[in-house]
Amino acid sequence: MTQPAQADTLRTGEVATRVLTAGVADGLGRVGDPTLLAAGHVNLISLDAIAETFGSRWSFQAIRVEKFAHRLLAHELQGEETFLQVSPTDVLISLPSHEREAAQVVCLRYLRQVLHHFLGSSARAPDGVYEVVSVSGDRVEARPVDPAELLAREQEAEIEREREEALARAIEPFIASHGRRIRVACELEPLLNLGTGACIGLRLAQRVSSGPEEVQLSSDAVAAFAGIDRQRVDWSTVIHGLAQHRERGQQTPTLIVSMSYASLSSQRGRTEMVGLLQQARQHAALGVICEVSGIEGAPHAQLEEAVAIIRPLSLFVVGKIDSPSQLVWSHLRGAGLRGLAFDCPPFEGDAVFLGWAKATAAKARTVASSVLFYGAPSVGFAPQLAEAGVTHATLAA
Repeated sequence: MTQPAQADTLRTGEVATRVLTAGVADGLGRVGDPTLLAAGHVNLISLDAIAETFGSRWSFQAIRVEKFAHRLLAHELQGEETFLQVSPTDVLISLPSHEREAAQVVCLRYLRQVLHHFLGSSARAPDGVYEVVSVSGDRVEARPVDPAELLAREQEAEIEREREEALARAIEPFIASHGRRIRVACELEPLLNLGTGACIGLRLAQRVSSGPEEVQLSSDAVAAFAGIDRQRVDWSTVIHGLAQHRERGQQTPTLIVSMSYASLSSQRGRTEMVGLLQQARQHAALGVICEVSGIEGAPHAQLEEAVAIIRPLSLFVVGKIDSPSQLVWSHLRGAGLRGLAFDCPPFEGDAVFLGWAKATAAKARTVASSVLFYGAPSVGFAPQLAEAGVTHATLAA
């Protein structure tokens, strides 16, 4: 067996020779498969840190450590995944379903659990993961994995795991305070600059449905939700939207991130939304536009405070108007809103729609310099909308 002190003298990139316990070579089987070795599926975790800490007690504790490690790995490994203890301080782990770097991170996680159980700390775990290069006769040759690179990959894997867990929660239905089953989804809507005709980004548009038939709810209906339910809708929308955007594999100039005044009026809601805004900024080349809904009845001072919280994280803040009939337009002046946004309601006839658009844009321009229409009937209306004072729009599906 290779003594722990010898293993510690090896520098990253060199090949460590680990001597097998007598009789182990006969049981290597698929763990020593050259094809798996070449693909980086087989790694070695070293328990040298435990042996060194126990010192003279190691000979009495080795069996206990081995049993714990075996129970852990037997519980965690599935399918063709397997392990083999090749010396008192060396365990080979074969993970055919994982790519090279992912397999190393998984082995680090297992080693952390063993070290933490016996030492109360897993700080030395990154130094104990080796990529197996060859298995021949009574020896295993393994190359130490660079600890800094391993830690960076571990952090990336943890972020991805948290994203997957959050997405799973975001897309599952929940029971709202009023007792109805609610499902939240998100659609990525292209946002057009009506002055240039160019697509300047994507809007993370909320889609909220209810009941067994999953009937889509209007923005007015969602605006009537209790505050805790509005927060769940906002959180789920952004989580789902960012996941879809990551799948596209490319940045967009801007992202419009929707949230409600209800989310910004509580400490928990603010914390969650600020965290999501920081994530969203990584996906937009120029930055994010924050859209705040449910502002019609918000006290002016509190609305101004809410806008001030998110303004440093955004290009500018847009107020989403869900119920224009309940709005006192002068109430919004001085709140820090650079734009106002509206859903286009259905109208019978182009003239009726354009009449509504002109009247709405005229009122909005008394408060903000930008006016956004969501769900415009077609791009053919762009010239008339721009002339009426509308600056940006998304198109109806």
